[in-house]
Amino acid sequence: MQTKTLGRLLIILLSFWCSVVFANIVINEHPLSRNGFKLELRSYENPQIKLLRPYPDVLIIHGLTYSSQQFDLDLHDYSLVRVLANKGFRVWLLDITGYGESEKPSNGFMVDTNYAVKDINAAANYILAHTEMRKINVMGWSWGTITTSRFAAQYPQKINRLVLYAPIIHGLGLPAPKTSYQPFTIQSAEDDFQRNKAGQIDSSVAEPDLIKTYLKQVKKFDGKGSPNGSRRDLFQAKTVQLIPYQHLTVPVLFIAGTHDPYVSTPKDLALLMRYAPAGSCEKMIPGGGHLMFLEKPHYQEFQKSVITFLSKGCQ
Repeated sequence: MQTKTLGRLLIILLSFWCSVVFANIVINEHPLSRNGFKLELRSYENPQIKLLRPYPDVLIIHGLTYSSQQFDLDLHDYSLVRVLANKGFRVWLLDITGYGESEKPSNGFMVDTNYAVKDINAAANYILAHTEMRKINVMGWSWGTITTSRFAAQYPQKINRLVLYAPIIHGLGLPAPKTSYQPFTIQSAEDDFQRNKAGQIDSSVAEPDLIKTYLKQVKKFDGKGSPNGSRRDLFQAKTVQLIPYQHLTVPVLFIAGTHDPYVSTPKDLALLMRYAPAGSCEKMIPGGGHLMFLEKPHYQEFQKSVITFLSKGCQ
């Protein structure tokens, strides 16, 4: 009986701690549009914590399936943006055209990788124009590693440091999509979670409450599907290079999990490091999957690695 009471008390204390940690986060919506389409751009900041210097702004770019809201999962301390904000960063989330709360064009094939790069550039220009900073930090996940690396190759003067999380170097060699939008399904939303031997989502890696919250959130923000221009690019032949790693000139953190099916670690990361600019480093997290920023055994190590790199560089 005492054990049950103690357990309940710990849960209450943990919930209280999380509410205190995130209570002072200020979220702002910023007016941004490009090519005639409204773009969703949000910033997260804790005004009670002094901003890091010299470059505290971090622009995070999502992958091809869902929008940037995944990085603000409202459960315990899983929200990457809120953890970053409480470390002195000002974090920006952008929904590429056709994703999340950004406006959807009728032709989803229009929103390909190069189109997304222009959206990222528009967001970067807005941030630089509305802050006193000369450079920003950028993080891309999955397809976002392709869009952000191309942005970095084209506009290195705008970037302080770059995080490529789950970098996809070459095409996946999959059949090209036939419709311009990919419909949302719960099954596809579950696909990035690691499975156990029975084929079920591994609850030791992703806790049940997190899975429930994640599925509810992606359905809310991405239930109308996503543009297939990104898939048309990503599904190209495996001989097609997607990340212009030979042309990157800013310090890069290449970070991936050893159980990520889209990254052939350590081979892929070794190739990237061979051409990496000065100040770059790699981080492989044992057991981490494609969603390791939300995986119970791995998310804190992921957060720590990103925070260390953005604040101090490679250690």
